[in-house]
Amino acid sequence: MIIAALGLALVGSNLYWAYRYIDLGATHSYVDQQRYEDSRALAAAIAMLPVAARTNSTRDEVVKSATTNDGAEPFDKDGLTWVQGLGLQFDGSGRLVAVRRD
Repeated sequence: MIIAALGLALVGSNLYWAYRYIDLGATHSYVDQQRYEDSRALAAAIAMLPVAARTNSTRDEVVKSATTNDGAEPFDKDGLTWVQGLGLQFDGSGRLVAVRRD
């Protein structure tokens, strides 16, 4: 009876640790993906800064400066132009007025 209880405890603890390691692996994958997306957004923001700081820059120039050659195309949604995970908001004259992160 004691051997059966100890065997059951061993199997139970092994299942617990297996679950913990699988969960830890999934968490690390999510963190790595988030870090990658954040680095893309930061790179786009840094590339966009010199162009956006100019007083005569246009909407197209700002969007082009934030776009990299990784195949991701900018798109418009909810009044923002999304580029590399950054939502760019422009006023009526095409000046950048706000940047949001998704």
